Amino acid sequence: MKNEIVNSERDNLLKAKSTIYTSIEYGIKTMEELNAQQETIDNIDRTLDSNQYILDKSLRGLRGMTWSGFFLNQYNNIFDIFNTSNTSNNNKNVDQGYKLDTDYKLDTDCKLDTGYKLDKNCKLDDDLDEISKSLTTLHDLSIMMGESIDKQNNDLKNIEKKCEETNAKNLNVTLKASQLINGRGSVAHCIIGKFKFVDVGTGYYLGVRNNQLVLTENNIDKFIYFNCYKKINDTIIGIQNMATTCFIGYNIWGNIVVSNNYFGKYEECYIELNGDKSGLFFLNKNFGYGGWVKNENGKNAVSKKNKFIYLKDTSTNIMDTNSMVIFRAIQIA
Repeated sequence: MKNEIVNSERDNLLKAKSTIYTSIEYGIKTMEELNAQQETIDNIDRTLDSNQYILDKSLRGLRGMTWSGFFLNQYNNIFDIFNTSNTSNNNKNVDQGYKLDTDYKLDTDCKLDTGYKLDKNCKLDDDLDEISKSLTTLHDLSIMMGESIDKQNNDLKNIEKKCEETNAKNLNVTLKASQLINGRGSVAHCIIGKFKFVDVGTGYYLGVRNNQLVLTENNIDKFIYFNCYKKINDTIIGIQNMATTCFIGYNIWGNIVVSNNYFGKYEECYIELNGDKSGLFFLNKNFGYGGWVKNENGKNAVSKKNKFIYLKDTSTNIMDTNSMVIFRAIQIA
């Protein structure tokens, strides 16, 4: 009876050893895949950095084709030098934190005894020692995999942010090129169509009250209908309220107004008209950096007196999308 119990325990230990060895094999294969995946992520990150550099260079070139853009580039040169100097000094004192050694090469040539011959005559103590060592190896592998996955998750978040920045810079270059093509001032424009714009966040409609841009929940209000015009191409548009015949724009103090009856520099806008979600962007706001129409308080900004949300502010540039109002354009037949 005693021998049967010992043999049973030994069989169980041998099965445990076999299972652990298999788990270690899978762990090594997983680490190999994670290392390969990390290389792919690093390549994507480098590509995005390269694209952003090209877009920044293109934007500077396009800006330099106008006098105002030329002087703005000169100012940015001075600012970049100052900012780079401060950044490098600050980085000396910054604790970069723990960094996973992504160059770590897992010894995949390590030969696990996957063809392990189960010696039923070996001692139980030896089996227990081997299991203990194997469990330590398995533990180390699991820690490495966890660290690698955490790092890749952070890298993917950074890549997502860089993709958004790259898209914004690409749009900026497109808009600046369109401005140069369209020219300035009294360039002839033609109508694209009639539209109304719904704020995706609140469900309210873009409208006009007392020469001010508002959001209203009244979907039959005559002030929520707009004619959209283009100059040479339909990237840059002018948005004219059908009731007031005035264009959405801003005044010399930078305040959003709907009071000008012409499609000029201050009325140059960008918004998607194909039904895709998009913000409303003023191209020449903030000394040419542009700005998205924003609503910082959502429905909490509704005026108790007339149940409107007044849209008075914009962001500081095309990259600043905090509190940006997201619209969906609806074309009217």
